[in-house]
Amino acid sequence: EWHKDGKEFEWRIRIPTGTTATVYLPAALPADVTQSGHPLMSAVGVEILPKESGRVVLNMESGSYDFVCNTAN
Repeated sequence: EWHKDGKEFEWRIRIPTGTTATVYLPAALPADVTQSGHPLMSAVGVEILPKESGRVVLNMESGSYDFVCNTAN
């Protein structure tokens, strides 16, 4: 489920048990992203990978995640 309001992009992601996912977020820097209201850097089950095509790339364990991205940059 996702929603975009102006320069803010919200994305609710559910990754099934026993799987992982690579996710590309529309943000220039990890500092532009929060996960459940907390800085991305402190998110459990999330590994920040090198950027690709100007997007933040994550490797994620199974679970539920609520991201908010500032897309202004």
